[in-house]
Amino acid sequence: MAVIENGISKDDPSSERYFEGRYIVPHDKGGESDAADGWMPNYWVPTEYFIDWSEWSVNRMKTLTMADLYRSKGLDHKVQPPHETKLPSRFQNSDFYFKSGATLSHTGAYSPMFRYNNPTPFNVGGSCIFTEWNLATFLAVACSKLTRFNFKCFINGSVNASEDPIKEIPFYTCFSKGIFSRLVAKIIEQQKTNPRYDYASNEQLEIDRLVYEAYGLNEDDIQEVENWYARRYPVLAAAQKVNLKKS
Repeated sequence: MAVIENGISKDDPSSERYFEGRYIVPHDKGGESDAADGWMPNYWVPTEYFIDWSEWSVNRMKTLTMADLYRSKGLDHKVQPPHETKLPSRFQNSDFYFKSGATLSHTGAYSPMFRYNNPTPFNVGGSCIFTEWNLATFLAVACSKLTRFNFKCFINGSVNASEDPIKEIPFYTCFSKGIFSRLVAKIIEQQKTNPRYDYASNEQLEIDRLVYEAYGLNEDDIQEVENWYARRYPVLAAAQKVNLKKS
């Protein structure tokens, strides 16, 4: 909490917030898909963003007003009440900063997507989910075709899968703790070597099978979900070799 509230010391070795002069931290804020290659950034993706979390930077985020910001950009004509005191940044849910959880991409044709977060400060562009449920189990179920089917068909079919609709996703919570751990660990191990690893043609097939089984779907139900996926995401499905089948 001292680091969260006050930032990292850059040059005071005696400070508990000094880390050998290092003060740049990862900053998850979503990620792009590559439908033509059949890839969605689920499970684990190396972060492409970083943020200055030094004492100076944290103090600036907490004290810089809209008026200060406009003046720094030469937009003095915008300096009007209440801009003299209004802050452009907000420290929301800061007690969860630097904790492990799952982050999500909630905007785009293929949203939502879920993956392990880098324990870091986060903003609305990289909203995080924190749960007492096993994270590997959460990710496996959240990234399954059935969860995507339920979400897009019955909760939110738009390209902006914001946080409140995501709260409505139903989760079966009686999975054995380890049933998905091996599969998700294998995906992430591969992704750390090759970030574009084709998990959809490998471990994801077993994950989907286990999820279908747990939710009690019969063969007709499963085919309905698979056909919906192929219709909804034709480019992605073709790259992942998901074929539309006629009953």
